[in-house]
Amino acid sequence: MKLQHRFVSILGALAILISLASLITVQRSISAHNTQQLESQLSTHLQASHNFFFEVINTSVSNLDFISQNVLTRQYFSASEQIRYQLFHSELTRLLEQYLKKNPLYSEISIVLPDGYKDIFVRRDSKFFDLNDFDMSYSSLASNNLSDSENRIIIIDEHENPIILAIYQPLYNYFQSNEKDFSIIGHIKISLDLQAITRTLSNRQLLTSFHYRQLEIFDQDMAQLADITPPFSNHDQYQYKREKVFSDLYIQSTQNGSILTETSQKLFWQGLTLATLTVSALLLISIVTLQRIILKPLNMFTDVIENSNIDSYKAEHLAILKDYEFIRLGDSFNKLMDRLKKSSRALKSQALTDELTGLPNRAGFYELIRRLKQEENVQRFSVLFLDLDGFKQINDNHGHQTGDQLLIAVARKLVKVIRHKPPSDSHSRHSRNDAVHRLGGDEFAIVMRDDSQAQVAANRIIKELQQGFQIEGRTHYTGVSIGIAVYPEHSKDIDLLIQYADIAMYDAKRNGKMRFSTFSPKMAEWEKKKLSIENAIREGMEYNRFETHFQPKINCETGEIIGVEALARLRDKHGQLVSPADFIPIAQEYGVLEYITYIVTEQSCQLLQILGDPGFGASVNISPSQLSDLRLIVDIRKILHRYGIETRQIEFEVTEEELIINEFAAKNNLEFIREFGFKTALDDFGAGYSSLGYLKKFRFDTLKLDQIFINTEDYASAASIAVIRSIKALAITLGMEIVAEGVETQNQVDLMQSLGIRNIQGYYYSKPVTAEAFIELYRANKSNIESVYTVQQLALLKRSK
Repeated sequence: MKLQHRFVSILGALAILISLASLITVQRSISAHNTQQLESQLSTHLQASHNFFFEVINTSVSNLDFISQNVLTRQYFSASEQIRYQLFHSELTRLLEQYLKKNPLYSEISIVLPDGYKDIFVRRDSKFFDLNDFDMSYSSLASNNLSDSENRIIIIDEHENPIILAIYQPLYNYFQSNEKDFSIIGHIKISLDLQAITRTLSNRQLLTSFHYRQLEIFDQDMAQLADITPPFSNHDQYQYKREKVFSDLYIQSTQNGSILTETSQKLFWQGLTLATLTVSALLLISIVTLQRIILKPLNMFTDVIENSNIDSYKAEHLAILKDYEFIRLGDSFNKLMDRLKKSSRALKSQALTDELTGLPNRAGFYELIRRLKQEENVQRFSVLFLDLDGFKQINDNHGHQTGDQLLIAVARKLVKVIRHKPPSDSHSRHSRNDAVHRLGGDEFAIVMRDDSQAQVAANRIIKELQQGFQIEGRTHYTGVSIGIAVYPEHSKDIDLLIQYADIAMYDAKRNGKMRFSTFSPKMAEWEKKKLSIENAIREGMEYNRFETHFQPKINCETGEIIGVEALARLRDKHGQLVSPADFIPIAQEYGVLEYITYIVTEQSCQLLQILGDPGFGASVNISPSQLSDLRLIVDIRKILHRYGIETRQIEFEVTEEELIINEFAAKNNLEFIREFGFKTALDDFGAGYSSLGYLKKFRFDTLKLDQIFINTEDYASAASIAVIRSIKALAITLGMEIVAEGVETQNQVDLMQSLGIRNIQGYYYSKPVTAEAFIELYRANKSNIESVYTVQQLALLKRSK
C-alpha cells in the first residue's frame, strides 16, 4: 500500500473514533460548562466594560486639558482674527486631527464658540453626521449635564446619528487683566461614539450596550453575532448584568443562555474522561506511526531545504529521497523553486523600476551610486537632480492623466538627450548602469560617469524641455531646474552628495528656474539663510514688518512721473531689509504670498489717496493663480473702496513664465479681472519663454520690456535694436503701452528716446523708495514739471537732495 493510502487509512480510523466519542460527550458537556461560567463571565465582562468606559472618559478629559493648555490653542484665541485664520487655523486643525487619529473611539473633536458655532472641527466619518457647523446641543448643556464636575460637561447628544456622548471643556480668556474675571470664550468638545464603544467591548458571546432613559444603544452587527435582539431586559433566554455610570446612563452586559441544559452537566466529566483516554491512545498510535512512515523522510527533506537558498539550490539536492515515496513531493518542490527564482528576479526588477515611466526608481538610483563608488576604475562621476517647473499647476488644472503622460514624455526626452536607451530585457534592469532615474513625483536624477559633460547635458535638457510637449492635442510647457554635485569633489559620502545635488537644484529654482546650478559651499550656507528668512517672514506677519517701496515710471520726454510700481519689502528683527529675491520665493512656497499682496495693495491705495490724482496709477505684482481667487479680488476691491481709489488706478503685473504654465486658465483669469476694471501688464517680457505670440494670445494694457534688452553690453547692437523695434511695433498695433525697465545710464535713456519708447523705469531716475520719500519726489516733480525738466535734470535734482 502507498504511503498516501496508509496515512489516509490511519487518520480516517482515528477521525471516526474521535468523532464518535466527541458526538456523545461534547453534546452533553457544552451547556453544563457554560452554566458554570456564565455568572463569572457576565460579572467579569461588566466590570471590564465599566473600567474601559471610564478609562476612555478619563483619557478624553486628559486630552481636553492638553488641547486647552496647548500653546497653539492659546495663540489661536489671543491672535487677531486675520492672523488667526492665516497662521493658526490650519495648524490647530492638524493638531485636532492628530488627536482624532490616535483615538479611534472619537467621532469628532471641535472648538465651539459661545454662540454654538463650531469654529474648528474634525470628524472621522462625515457621512454619519450633519455637516451643519452649529452645535445643536450647546444651548442645553447645563440642563443635560451628566457630570458632577464644574470644569466639564458630559451630555448624551441625541441630535447626532449615531448617538454620541459629548464631553465639553470650557476655554477661559486668560488674556484679561483681572484673573477673577476670566470669561468663557468657548468649549473644546470631544464626541465619543457610544456605538463604537459597544462594538469594541462586545464579542461573539457577550454584548455590551448602554441604556439612557428609553434608549438602548448597541451595535447591530455585534448583537446579530451574539444572537441577541432588543429588548434585552425582557427576554427569558437572556442573562444580563447592569451598572450605573452616570445619571440616567447605564452600561449592561448581556448573553444568550438558551443553549444551557441541566442534564449536560452530569455527563460532562464522563465525556471529558472518555475523550481524554481516547485522544491519548490515538495520539500515541499516531506518533509512532508518523515517526516511522512520515517524519523520518520529512526530516531528511527539511535538512535539504534548510541548507539551500533560491540562488544556490539545484534539483540534485533532493536525490536522497529516491528510496521513499516522496519523489513527487521532491519534483513539486523543484518546480516551486524554479518559479521562485523567476519571481525573485521579477520582483527585484520591479523594486528598482518606476512603474509609470519604466525608468529606474529611487532605490535603483541609490544602488547605482553605491555600485559606482565601489568600482575601482571609477574616479569621478556627477549626480544631477532635476525638478520640473510648473508641473503641479499642469497636474492640478488638466488632471492626473495628463500629468502622467507629461512625466512619460519628459522621461523619454531625458533618455534621448543623454543618448541612453533602456534595455529590452527587463531581467537585466536591476543590474544596468542607468543614467536617468525617476525619484518620484516630478523629480528625476541623472548619474553621469563623465563629469565633464554634466553641464553640457544640463544645458541640452533645459533647451529641449523649453520646446513643450504635445499631449492630447494641447501643448504643455514645463521648465526644469537642475542641481549638480560631483563625486568625490563635493563629497565622498553618498547621502551628502545627494543632499548637495538637491541643494544645488533649489538654488537654480531660487535664481529664476529654467537653469542649472553646480553645488558650492555657499549653497549650504543658503540653506541656513533660508531658515532665517522663514523666521523673518513669520515674524514679519506677526509684528507687521512688511512694507511697500515705490519706484516711479517716467516719461523721458517730459520728465513727468506717470505712474509707480509697488514692490514688497521685508525687514528682519534687526531692522535690515531682506532681499525680495530671497523672501518672495519662500513666501510663495509656504503659501503666504496672498498676505503680502494684501499689504502691498493697501499701502499702494494709501499712497494714491495721499497723492489725490485720479489719473495716477500703481502697479502691483501678482501671480495668475491669485487672479483666479475671487475672494482675493473682492477683498482688494474693498480696500480700493475704503480709500476711494478707482479700479483703473491699479494695474496687476504678471510674468511670461507664470502665464505659459496654464495658458487657458491664465487667459480667463486676466479677462476676469479686466471685467472689474483693473489694468494688466506683462512684466519682464523677454526674460524667459519670450515669444511675440504671447502678445497676441493675452490682452494687456502695458508691456514691460525686460532689462535684458537694455542693461547689457550689446544693448545698442543692431540685433537688439531690431528686436526692440519689433516688440514695440506689435505692442502699438495691439494697443499696449510699453515701459522699458532697468534704465541706469544716460546712453540707455538716449537709446529709448531714439526708438520712440517714452516711458522708462530704473535706477537712473530712482531706486524703489519708501512712501514718504516717493511723496516728496512726486510733489517736487509736479512743482517743477512746468519748467519742462528733462529726465536728466530730474535725476540731478534727486541726487542734489
